[in-house]
Amino acid sequence: MPNWCSNSILTGNQDVKDVFQKLIKRQEKSRQGETFDWFEDDRYLFDIEIYGDYIMFQTKWGPALKTAEALAKTLKTEIELDYDEPGMCIYGKAIFNPKGEIKDYYLSDLDFDKYEYNEEEDVYIFEGQEYESDEDIKEILLKRKIND
Repeated sequence: MPNWCSNSILTGNQDVKDVFQKLIKRQEKSRQGETFDWFEDDRYLFDIEIYGDYIMFQTKWGPALKTAEALAKTLKTEIELDYDEPGMCIYGKAIFNPKGEIKDYYLSDLDFDKYEYNEEEDVYIFEGQEYESDEDIKEILLKRKIND
C-alpha cells in the first residue's frame, strides 16, 4: 500500500486548468489514476480537484515534479507545486518556469528534527511553543528556507 503525497498547484492560467479538467473527466470514467497523453510519466495523479486557482491531487510515494515541469514547458507558464508526504518526511515547494529553470525548496531530515511530538499532551513542540498540528511548523521552516 503506497504512502500518498498531497500535491497542490497554484495557477491563474486557464490552459493549465483545462488540462486538469480533462484529466478529471477521464478519471471519473476510469476510476483510476491519470496522466497526460502527451507526457509519459510513472507518476499517476489521483483524486484530482480544482478549487478556483488551486489544483489538488494525490500521487503515490512522492511529488509530481516531472509532471509540473512538463506542464510549465509545454504550456509556457510558471507552475508552483506544493507537496507534502508526511509518512516519508517529504515537504516542499517547487517553482518551474517555461525555460526549464526549477527552484525546489524542501525540508531535510534535519528540519524535521527541529520539532517533536509530545504524545501525552497531543501537541507538537517547536522553539518552545506548542502547536496542535505540524503543518504550521513545516510552513514556518519552509518559508525560512525560501527566504534564505
